[in-house]
Amino acid sequence: MKLINKHKNNPVKHFLLIISFFAVILPVKAQNVPYESLDAYSKVISSYQMEANNLSFTYHGTKWEFSFPESSFNLAFHNQLGTEALYKNMDGRDLLYLTENIDLSKVKGITWENLSEELILIKLHLKSGDSVKTNIYENGKVINTHATAFVNFFCKDNQSRSGFVSKLYDACLAFQKAKGLITAEEIAAQKKDWGTGPAAFIKKHPNSIYNMEAEQIVQTREKEKEVKTQVAMVRTAVLIDSISDLLGIRIGMSQASFTQKKPEVAALFFTRENALISDGGNTKIYYDMSRKKKNKILSPVKYIEFKNDKLTEFAYSYSYASAAERLRAYELCLQLFKNNVPPAYINIYERNFVVTHPTEKYGFYVEHNPDWDNYEQTFMVKIRFWKRT
Repeated sequence: MKLINKHKNNPVKHFLLIISFFAVILPVKAQNVPYESLDAYSKVISSYQMEANNLSFTYHGTKWEFSFPESSFNLAFHNQLGTEALYKNMDGRDLLYLTENIDLSKVKGITWENLSEELILIKLHLKSGDSVKTNIYENGKVINTHATAFVNFFCKDNQSRSGFVSKLYDACLAFQKAKGLITAEEIAAQKKDWGTGPAAFIKKHPNSIYNMEAEQIVQTREKEKEVKTQVAMVRTAVLIDSISDLLGIRIGMSQASFTQKKPEVAALFFTRENALISDGGNTKIYYDMSRKKKNKILSPVKYIEFKNDKLTEFAYSYSYASAAERLRAYELCLQLFKNNVPPAYINIYERNFVVTHPTEKYGFYVEHNPDWDNYEQTFMVKIRFWKRT
C-alpha cells in the first residue's frame, strides 16, 4: 500500500508549505536557530521517517501500517516550533495524525522501543508540565484530539535509529542553546563524556538530555545480563543433569528407583554386608577398594549414600592407563565446564573443581589426585554428586 501517493494532494502538505513560507517572511523577535539549520533538521528528520514508509506492526491483534508525506516534519522559523504529520492505516481506515507546536527546547530526553523487527518508535519526552496536542483526522474531519508529554517519531531499523537519534539530539540542543538553557561548552563536554559509559555519565551530568537514553542502556544491559544468567543457569543444570542421566542416577531418587535404574550396581552394593546404618535414618552403602579387589568387583562406583530413602551422594571413577592420560581427561572435563558454567557456579582448585547445581539442591565434584596412584593402583578421575545442606 502506498499511502504517500494516495495523500499526495492532502491539505496537510499545503499546510506545511504555508508554514515554510511564513518561516521566511515573518520577522525575528528573539534569538533563533538559523533558518538554514531548521531546514536541514526538517529534511533529515523527514528523510529518516520516510525510510519507515509502509512499515507496520501488530498490537493486540490489530495491524497498524504507517506512511509519511515527504515533509513529515517541519520546523518553522517564525515561532521556532515543529509540526509533524503521519498517516496510520488500521482495519482499512486511513487516519492522519497532526501534531503542532512542538518545542524541541523543552525535550528532556529520548528513548526508543522496537515495535516490530523493522519498525522502531523513537519517543521525545517533554519536561514536566509540558505537552503537545495531536489531532486525528479521518476523511478530512477531526475525530479525536489528545495531549501527550511526548512526541513520537519512527524509523526503519536499529542502524537508522542511531543516526536518527543523534540528529534529534543535535536539533534539541540547538534550540536549548538558542534559549540560553545550555552552552556550547556544556554540549561539547557532554558529548565527550558520553564515552565514559552510561552510569558514569549520569553521575557527572545529572540534568543532561542524554540521561534517559543512558538509563535505558543501563536497564537494557541489566536485562541482558539477567537473560544471560538465566541461560547460563539452564546450561549448567542441563550439563550436570545430562551427566547424571548418563550415569543413570539423580540426586533425590529413592533406593527402589535406583535399583530399577541400575540393577547390576544394586546387586553389588545393596547387601547386608555392605550396608552401614547410622542414626537419623542415614544408610551408607560403601565398598572400599581392598574389598573390591578381593572380590574382583569391577564396578567403577565408589560409594552410594541414601538418607531417608533419598539418594544424597554418589561417587564414580574413571580409570586411565597413565597419569598423563588421566590429567588430560581431567583438563578436558574442566574446560567443558569452564566454557558452559558461569563463574558463580564453579570453584576451581589445584586438583579438583566443584560445580553448584543452579537449584542449589546438590553439587557436582570432579577430582584427580596423584596421591591415590599407589593406593588405588590405577590412575583415576573421580566424579561425585552430593546433596547440599
